[in-house]
Amino acid sequence: MMRFRPFAFIFATGVVVGASASIGQVSPGSPEIKRVEPGYITNEEIANSRPMAVPELSERELKLLNDKSEMPLALPKADPLSFGLPASANVAMFPYSAAGKLWTLFPGSTQWEECSAQFVGGNNMLLTAAHCVRKGDGTWAVKGEFIRAFDNGGGERVALECWTTWPNWVTDPFPLKYRWDYAFIRTRAPSSAGFFGLNPAQDLTFEAIGYPHNFTTGKHMQKVTGSRGPSGEGQVRMEGNPFQDGASGGAWHVNGVVMGNNSRFVRVEPTRQWSPLYDSNVAALWRHLHGLPPCTTS
Repeated sequence: MMRFRPFAFIFATGVVVGASASIGQVSPGSPEIKRVEPGYITNEEIANSRPMAVPELSERELKLLNDKSEMPLALPKADPLSFGLPASANVAMFPYSAAGKLWTLFPGSTQWEECSAQFVGGNNMLLTAAHCVRKGDGTWAVKGEFIRAFDNGGGERVALECWTTWPNWVTDPFPLKYRWDYAFIRTRAPSSAGFFGLNPAQDLTFEAIGYPHNFTTGKHMQKVTGSRGPSGEGQVRMEGNPFQDGASGGAWHVNGVVMGNNSRFVRVEPTRQWSPLYDSNVAALWRHLHGLPPCTTS
């Protein structure tokens, strides 16, 4: 089974190597953590759950990003036969077996919402989008459950312990807050299928995964090959990624090494998706949660 070691900060089996902050990187506040209440989602609740809506960029926000965006230095190379065309991923094969579907339940709601997540950097650490576990106003989900290698109802249930985001996800204004749209979750039991690596370096072509409801209604994990587009304001665009609701938190990766996650889209540009532009703050958040004693924070 593969374990990983890329570039500036490397997550290998049981080891995290830190990177220094990049030039111009924004320094966040202290990580904020919430304990996940024990909860079990029933098969009936799974059937009645709804996909978490992928946040949409407004035309004004899109203009701000485009005005401050930089294009990649080289044109990507991609297989025209697979570029931008989603297909079902084989969840019995690594790295897809280390990913799955995440359900969260927010206060005042009786309907669970669906996102995508994957083990990253260690066998008890999940990566997803911040908006999957915490609303922009600061409200945390109170319950959550992850099913690894979910496929049409099957998969391995994994109980969750606590999740964390940077406070800037709540306090920063639009569209800057979406540079912080990632979260880590510590699980109560380890992955039995390994985990993805993590590397902030942006390749020119990569694959996105997730459970978008606009393909197979979220019943099967999807994968799609795309390319790096412009980046700006701490965010980066993927060309050829048509995933929508339910795909939030799914990884952007190259051979099982993560460099971004599905975060938001623009309805008038349905084949493009945005991600936070990963930097060493991602590793710092992972490291903080991973190193904590058993979560007791309310």
